[in-house]
Amino acid sequence: MISLIIPIYNVREYLEEFLESVVNQTFKDFEALLIDDGSNDGSEKIIDEYAKKYSNFRVIHKANEGLVLTWKRGVKEANGEYIAFADPDDILKPDMLETLNRLMVENNADLVISGITRLENGEFRPMSADNWNLADGLYTGDKLKNIKINLFGNKKVRKNVFFFARWNKLFKKEVLLKNLSFSNDTLKFGEDVCCSASAIYDCERLYYISKPLYIYRIRSDSLTTVIFNKAQIDNALTLINSVRKLLNDKGYMNDFIYYNDPSYHIIWLMRKIKACNVSKNEKKQLLKFLKQHEFVKRYNLKGAKKYISFRRYMVIWLLKHSMYSLLIKLL
Repeated sequence: MISLIIPIYNVREYLEEFLESVVNQTFKDFEALLIDDGSNDGSEKIIDEYAKKYSNFRVIHKANEGLVLTWKRGVKEANGEYIAFADPDDILKPDMLETLNRLMVENNADLVISGITRLENGEFRPMSADNWNLADGLYTGDKLKNIKINLFGNKKVRKNVFFFARWNKLFKKEVLLKNLSFSNDTLKFGEDVCCSASAIYDCERLYYISKPLYIYRIRSDSLTTVIFNKAQIDNALTLINSVRKLLNDKGYMNDFIYYNDPSYHIIWLMRKIKACNVSKNEKKQLLKFLKQHEFVKRYNLKGAKKYISFRRYMVIWLLKHSMYSLLIKLL
């Protein structure tokens, strides 16, 4: 059986369309776990009505704790051998669960990953779930090992191998349960990265199908499209630390992975600050916040000098030592 975990928080506008796509799945051996994270816009009433109507829908109401703790609750409550995820502002293709389950069983896989369709401004656009043009099929042995080594990219190819979202995948429940600690409870965006990556590192048989089975809605008011601010800087650095811990603990940190060198991420954040649509004074405050962040303060620039380029070294030196010069350079 599949447990489909659905975190719910104030998504009334899209909720019924999504729930109908769950009801209309061609595969019927599943439970839909609707975890309400303290909704107050009527979403909580809609899911209660669906649970009354459909016996395989189960609702859990709880106080607002955030997305990560919500889907973690779903994993712990799940009765299925396999776990799938969905966001309630998206749409499932009718054959999504059937296809994922068939490929999981036929190939004795630990994880199945499918393609994605983007829905933006009323337009549908299929997209791959990988960034390396992988062929459809089962990955084991050396082929899977190569994916794991390059999962977060390398110094030649910065892109990660797979799109790390939870919701275009079918997981073995046991793989998720033993890796929950890698997903930081405070994250507001990028929270899927360690969830998916830890499962990939632990699987021995991975199946990839490029066929789009999940429709991902791009919303202008989503957490990933809001203005850049201090909370996003803190979130980004928390995520980077989580990924670095995962890579070290799983034994996949190496000299070719750019996560091995925090200078890339510090400069990336500086560029985001430069490009964000706020006043110069607000940019100055964001740069000061970045400079004072523990992630930057503990970065051993002197020790890293021989490993990083002179340009990156000078830019970070300016951040750590001379805000005035940095502002002239960036703004």
